[in-house]
Amino acid sequence: MNHLNFSQILDKLGKTAVYCRLENRPTRYKFGTKNYGEVFKYINPADGDRWDVIVPGYDNLPINKKFKIISLQGVFLLENGNHKLIVDILSPYDKSSNFWKEVKNYAKNYKQHSKLRGKLIRLTN
Repeated sequence: MNHLNFSQILDKLGKTAVYCRLENRPTRYKFGTKNYGEVFKYINPADGDRWDVIVPGYDNLPINKKFKIISLQGVFLLENGNHKLIVDILSPYDKSSNFWKEVKNYAKNYKQHSKLRGKLIRLTN
């Protein structure tokens, strides 16, 4: 496992194949997103766990399946450094047009629950 800070994980996402897997979490801990998981191999030093990913815009995707991340769509920056990467994946499943609506809902709910300040950064349209 590699401990990567935020700029290092962004660099990896742009240059090498990076994969994620989705977790089986209770709905209340998904904070409004249907697909929440983690990046394989790379640790966020802010919390010592793998980098968190949100894969919005899809119905419930299979859990514990390896998905290739094809793009970083945005980042939910949190004051404690436990940022959430908003990604799209290589997938045979249909994606809805509710992508950013789902992300905004997640950010709002997460901030209310955690009492942390955060900023949603959108990198794509």
